[in-house]
Amino acid sequence: MVAKNLMIDKIRKSSTETRRLPATSLDGLSVSEREAHYVLMLPETDAEQTEAHRDMEAGLIRLLAYKDKDREVVVLARDERLNPARIAERIGSTTEAVQKRQERLIKWAAPVMQHLEALIDCLPKENDRNVMERHLDGQSLLEITQAFGISRSDVEARVKRVIAQWKKAATQNSTDPISAMAKQER
Repeated sequence: MVAKNLMIDKIRKSSTETRRLPATSLDGLSVSEREAHYVLMLPETDAEQTEAHRDMEAGLIRLLAYKDKDREVVVLARDERLNPARIAERIGSTTEAVQKRQERLIKWAAPVMQHLEALIDCLPKENDRNVMERHLDGQSLLEITQAFGISRSDVEARVKRVIAQWKKAATQNSTDPISAMAKQER
C-alpha cells in the first residue's frame, strides 16, 4: 500500500521526462496529458500489474533487510494493511514516529526502486554488482557466499554499504539518483 501510494504520488509530481516506473494500479484516477505517457508504460493486464507490484514490494523488503524497524513498518502496512496508529501500537512507538519513518522510507526508497537496474549498473565494482543482483533476486547470504567464495560478513558489508550509497544518492537527488551516485564514486 505504501509503495502503491508512493508510485501514484511520483507520477503526479514527475516532470515530462521519460523514466521507467514500477507498475501500479491506477483504478479511479483520471489521466492527464502529462501522465498519459506513464500509463502507456504500465503492464496491460491486471495479472501483469499485480506481478510487477509484488516484485517491487519484494525488492523494497530486500532493501530493508538490515533495518528491522523500517522493514517491520513496511510489512505491517503491506501484509496486515495497518494504518500508522495501529502500526505504532504493534511496535511500541507513536503514530507520529511511524508516519515520519514512512515518509523517510518513501523519500529514498521510491527513487531507488524506480532506478534500481541503473543503480546496479553504475556500481563501479563488479563484485558489488553481482552481490546486489543476487541479493535483490532473493538469494540467501549463504547462496551468495558460496557463489563468490567470500565470507558471509563480507557479503553483508557489501549489501549494507551499497544500500547506504543508494540511500544517500536518492536523498541528494530524488529525480536522478544515478548522477548523485556517480558523484559519490569520484
